[in-house]
Amino acid sequence: MDVTNTVIGRNELVEIVDHPIKDVPAKIDTGADSCAIWATDIKESDGKLTFSLFGAGSVYFTGEELSTDHYKVTSVKNSFGISERRYTVLLSIKLGTKRYRVRFNLADRSKNHFPILLGKRFLNKRFLVDVSRNYILTAPQKTLYNKKVLVLTSNPNDAAKSFFKQVAKGFSGSVDVISYDELIFKIDEHPSVIIADTLVDLADYDLVYLKSRKNKLEQAMAVASYLRYKNVIYRDEELDYMISHSKLSEMMELVTHAFSVPKAFVARTNYILANIEEITVQIGFPAVVKDVFSDRGKNNYLIHDKSELIKLLNKSPDECLFAVQKYIPNDGFLRVMVLGKEVNMAISRSGVTHTDPQKAHLNKTVGSTNAILVDPTKLDGQVVSISLRAAEVMRRQIAGVDILQDKNSGKWYILEVNSAPQLYTNNRQLTQAKISTLADYFKHELERW
Repeated sequence: MDVTNTVIGRNELVEIVDHPIKDVPAKIDTGADSCAIWATDIKESDGKLTFSLFGAGSVYFTGEELSTDHYKVTSVKNSFGISERRYTVLLSIKLGTKRYRVRFNLADRSKNHFPILLGKRFLNKRFLVDVSRNYILTAPQKTLYNKKVLVLTSNPNDAAKSFFKQVAKGFSGSVDVISYDELIFKIDEHPSVIIADTLVDLADYDLVYLKSRKNKLEQAMAVASYLRYKNVIYRDEELDYMISHSKLSEMMELVTHAFSVPKAFVARTNYILANIEEITVQIGFPAVVKDVFSDRGKNNYLIHDKSELIKLLNKSPDECLFAVQKYIPNDGFLRVMVLGKEVNMAISRSGVTHTDPQKAHLNKTVGSTNAILVDPTKLDGQVVSISLRAAEVMRRQIAGVDILQDKNSGKWYILEVNSAPQLYTNNRQLTQAKISTLADYFKHELERW
């Protein structure tokens, strides 16, 4: 055996043979017994297993449904003591110049940086792992030299820039240092995060260090979601487990998991003004403009033309983080209550009239006078599916999903996944229904554990 041809790095790029999926980053893990690959929509019926590789929102997801009758299934208990069915299948991969037939566990790796893991059962007697190197067999298209690093910080002063300039000399690359406030977030089916002054996309960097983020946590979380979606290394990974407290980080997490939310640009007031021509062309009018940290209609406006938008932004502090969002014509919205993994109740809020034209898009009234209980079994199946998946992506077992239908196209959009859905109001019928629903859920959870 030619040992020099079998040395492998701690990460490599994998091609899924017979499918148009190439250059998928894989983690080489000598501590793991088996191999695993991210799979979704796993279904077993009549001796056949169907699934899709990767998941909606992944750059490697094609939507192709694979099927096989050659698979294995085991029942294992998770850390909570609940039994789960696990499936393994054989897939052909190409690593370097050679093809291999590999048995993979189908797993949810949506929160992992590497959608594929290669364990020691596959590695044994085939490869020597050099943990000090990456991409030995499968060098990525990016050059191995002149690496680009971005440092995001709350205070990109001269001292910080001088320090990281010296750091760059240590690896023959470059380090850019900018503020979180210099970012423009584009929220749509092809999201992006760009630096306002240079128009450089953060995905063009090889590594992003999210430094001193205490006071900019929402921007940092949104950046982490985006970089995870684009498979760009970022530090620190604790951002994967932070709790969203604004519309920005929530919208970015949802769109990078292929949910439809109204198209939006999010940036500080001054950067929206500086890019107002492009933003208004892409969003159009009327547009919804709101402070991403506001709630219950505060700092939330329906804007009808560019001059009205400029007037609003000019009277707002520069440090405000505004979303300029596409208005979706509608006849109201649904609040879908998700408890655990079920839709337990739903409330329909019809459109209401307002004396203030800048509030004409808001359909929440004092006392919930326009709210009607809807039988959850009568909901559109698409609404139920979207709501359940959205709550799961946001890791919220008790959630109120606000979902709205475009009355022209019929398309459903998520407005918000509320972690603290309004439980008690002046509407006694609604409050009593929520009391009963939540009591049943608490009882179920207590009995289950």
